[in-house]
Amino acid sequence: MAKDLIYPKVVVLCTNSEGSPEFHTCAPAVTHEQMADGVHYDLAKDSAADNGYEEPMIAFDAADEAARQLTGLSTFFGRMEEAGEPKATHRCLVIVSGGVADYTCDPTVDVEVFDWDNFNVESLSGRLAMSLPPAFRDIAEPVGVPVATE
Repeated sequence: MAKDLIYPKVVVLCTNSEGSPEFHTCAPAVTHEQMADGVHYDLAKDSAADNGYEEPMIAFDAADEAARQLTGLSTFFGRMEEAGEPKATHRCLVIVSGGVADYTCDPTVDVEVFDWDNFNVESLSGRLAMSLPPAFRDIAEPVGVPVATE
């Protein structure tokens, strides 16, 4: 029997082809045992290298202190914007034409589109498949959009 795989989100601080620091994000497939051994960090660095990034590389996941500090850094850089630094963006543009929605967004934005019209005419099993991922629970449930159970 195959071991159950998990897909932990990992961020790698690395160097792009121009020599500037940049974040690479991925979610490598690992077993619980491999994650406990830190294999997900190595796989994330391999993914960064496969995508053209170079050393030095430091990988971290949500359990690491660096992840907890990201919100504070965002606030810190927000204060810098007031001093004339370039503004960070987290934008998503939704385009609707002929009843069909499409979108384009900044790379750091997770986007899910929920369609009440299709949901309301779907069977029960189809409705379950249309539920949003659990990561959207805090913003979906207040507006009545169904969220998948974890």
